[in-house]
Amino acid sequence: MSPHRRADGRWRVAVILEHILPSGDRHFDWLFDEGDPPLDPAARRLRAFRCDCPAAGLEVGDTRAIESMGRHRGKYLSIDTPTVLAEDRGTVSTVFRGLWRNVESHRPESVQRIELRVDGTADHLAFEITSNSTIRRVPG
Repeated sequence: MSPHRRADGRWRVAVILEHILPSGDRHFDWLFDEGDPPLDPAARRLRAFRCDCPAAGLEVGDTRAIESMGRHRGKYLSIDTPTVLAEDRGTVSTVFRGLWRNVESHRPESVQRIELRVDGTADHLAFEITSNSTIRRVPG
């Protein structure tokens, strides 16, 4: 997600996957659909970040390091049950499914403010993603 992206208020699909590696180590893959779906759903690409905790694990004011993982295939949006990944990359399970959007912010351009909305609820979680690879939960 480019921190220079302008807020347009459109809700898009988001998931957070718990990724358990063959070693037993785990992290969370935050996946964000960034645009209009292509005609071929298999061609859909997602912006991905790795974090040591899921969205619900962050309290207001908490900051965590994130690692950009490049684009991921759109198929990860539809994972419903624990799924073993090919090439001995471990197992992923969905821990968050909902929507996300960019929101207006009076912060510097190096900070992108987003909201996550949990599927089936009106609950919102607000975050700031910075260009120096951190995510911070903010009041929302």
